[in-house]
Amino acid sequence: MLRISIRNLQQKVSVSPGVIKKIFKKILKKEKIGASGEIVVSFVTNHLIRKLNSRYLKKYSFTDVLAFETTALFNKKGFYADIIISVDTARRNSKIYKTALSYELKLYAVHGLLHLLGYDHNLAKNNRLMRKKEEEYVHT
Repeated sequence: MLRISIRNLQQKVSVSPGVIKKIFKKILKKEKIGASGEIVVSFVTNHLIRKLNSRYLKKYSFTDVLAFETTALFNKKGFYADIIISVDTARRNSKIYKTALSYELKLYAVHGLLHLLGYDHNLAKNNRLMRKKEEEYVHT
């Protein structure tokens, strides 16, 4: 079974690790993922996510969520990954879209996990499927 670790690396917003872990466990079960390893979900500031976005993806802007599979970095069997979520972007978008901050944070976490599971939103058809899965799982 995958271990899910939550790291809150910012001090603007408190996060509920139990909520994210519960959602992830349901998604992994429903998607029939039985790998061992660890997914680390980190809640960060815009400043840090921009640094990571530019360093690893060569995109020099803020973003809501980044997801990286890091299995190759470990000499172990299993699946290892990081999901990085910008709390600042979640807060801004919750005001723009008139949603709860907790909803935005869950949405970004689910979005990141779906990317790690192979879902993509580059094509319209794939985008519809991914959005449908996000809405299904964020309300789990």
